[in-house]
Amino acid sequence: PRPGKAEKTFLTAMNSLQKRKYEEAEDLFKKSAQFAVAEVKDAPQASSTSSIDQEHKEAFSSAMMMLGFCLLNQGKVNEAIDAYRKSLTAWESLLGKGNVKVAGLISDIVELLFSEGRFDDATKYAVRGLNSIKAWKEKEKAEGEALTSAQSSEIRGHEAHLLVRLGALKEHAGDSAGALKLVTRAVPKAREHTRVVADLQLYDEIERCNSLVKTALSLQSALLKKKSAPAEEIAKVEAELAALK
Repeated sequence: PRPGKAEKTFLTAMNSLQKRKYEEAEDLFKKSAQFAVAEVKDAPQASSTSSIDQEHKEAFSSAMMMLGFCLLNQGKVNEAIDAYRKSLTAWESLLGKGNVKVAGLISDIVELLFSEGRFDDATKYAVRGLNSIKAWKEKEKAEGEALTSAQSSEIRGHEAHLLVRLGALKEHAGDSAGALKLVTRAVPKAREHTRVVADLQLYDEIERCNSLVKTALSLQSALLKKKSAPAEEIAKVEAELAALK
């Protein structure tokens, strides 16, 4: 079948994005999303389970996700969050809430909300993301499917990021004990994710992974000091942190 308007426009938008023509790409991604919605409505006897409907919903989800990226690169953070939210809703309707793609998008939304000081919203999405990862793990276990090393690592990375952010949010809300529990869970997941990324030689990801480990250890150290934890426990965390700097 010939590509529809949504797909053609999306490909043109991606070309503009690669050239860093963000305003042009933004307009094209918006049009691609609009075409995708129109194509769903125009599809003969389209249903939520039909392949053509699924295809156009995926086109809408992808267009909104990339629109968010374009808006973010123009400093339009709140507009980017709205675009990501719409993409998230669409992906969830397609893939279910327990999906690694969904968890990754939620992780991005949490980061943006956190950076904007929208802490209540960030907390809700962080909990939502962790629940999504939990549901995905349970689904995979029930279906008896073995995950690849890369898939397992990706899950750990998203989970570690959400745990660290939720820990920081709890600390901001005055719950230092709850924050420490979350961050303590996050550290080994962040370490393992970094190790696998290094083993797979995913060099573009290594710096981001190391940054996550540093953030987790820094927060863990601060929380341990606040708790007046044993000096040797604090020293161990700080030694690991120093080794990364």
